[in-house]
Amino acid sequence: MTNTRTIGLNHIYLDTQIEDYSNISTGYILRALGHGLKIAYVDCENKSSKFSNFLENLSLSYSFTKNFPKLNMDIYTFKKNQIVSRTLIPQVEFANLTLDMFWKQLLKHEYDLIIFDNSNFEHITKFKMINILNSKSSNTEIITIFNNEKDYKEIKSYFDLNCELSFKKNTKGLSNIKSILNITGMGRGKSLFSYGYLIRSYIQKKDVKLIYFDKEQGLYGEQHFFKALKCWAKENELYGTFDFVSTGKKRFNGATYRKENTSDDIKEAKEGLMLLKTSLLKQTPVVADELNSVINSELLDQDEVLQVLEKVKHELIITGIKSPLKIKKISSLILSIKSTKDYLKKNKGYRKGIDY
Repeated sequence: MTNTRTIGLNHIYLDTQIEDYSNISTGYILRALGHGLKIAYVDCENKSSKFSNFLENLSLSYSFTKNFPKLNMDIYTFKKNQIVSRTLIPQVEFANLTLDMFWKQLLKHEYDLIIFDNSNFEHITKFKMINILNSKSSNTEIITIFNNEKDYKEIKSYFDLNCELSFKKNTKGLSNIKSILNITGMGRGKSLFSYGYLIRSYIQKKDVKLIYFDKEQGLYGEQHFFKALKCWAKENELYGTFDFVSTGKKRFNGATYRKENTSDDIKEAKEGLMLLKTSLLKQTPVVADELNSVINSELLDQDEVLQVLEKVKHELIITGIKSPLKIKKISSLILSIKSTKDYLKKNKGYRKGIDY
């Protein structure tokens, strides 16, 4: 077990518009892998084969594993006739279990993180889910992505974090509406969703770009994964191309977080905006992580951001709480993540591999 966390909490998300596998679960996996956590990913509806094959290809490639020797993950897939297939990463070894064997063995492997994707009571009964929550090790994290609102509401009280995703299209029909997915709201998982979206696009053979705003390089787990993927993508043509860059000065110092802005913070934000402007000249999906947030914190002026967003010709994904109204007006789709219960409000603290 990793020694980076001393407490494991339980998260539940409601996402009724999952496409095969959830973007949020993918984001959590990348972050946890980056900090060396041991992961179990449970595909409840047998729909994540493209993502699973992607991880298998990475684990079989020396050019990736030499830069990222942290792929410690088991993928469980619910099949027909009460069978669960198990794939061990990085060994890429396969085995079949009965459903009963799966439930008996799952917690014995001492995972740091267990993710149930596409969950509902058809695949996992309420009794079984509650039993897992009560029986797990105290430092094992459980994350469930429910695709059924009725089941989600019935069980969400057993979790430490409740988040609900809602999508709203811009239906005004204005000619200047851009291809912008705006991920906002006070709930957790906005950036994680964008990383999942980015990897999904990359697997679909698209050329993708990620720009971090106000996030120092090397702190967040997914950055370690992305660094290795960026090198690997230059040598392999299985998928698209991948690039990312981080802008932002150090804000975390142990358990404290610096809120005051400096001239260096502003300089970093402006550099990120210039990189975004350049990236938007290409017909490629771009993620501008925390762009909403740097406007709210006054690192960037809203009008200078809008001037750059006028250049949008293809997919742009922006994240951050409290998206300004003018940014919402030019967004083609707004994804709001609402939190009705959050462990951070109880001072549970930020955990390596989960929160950063």
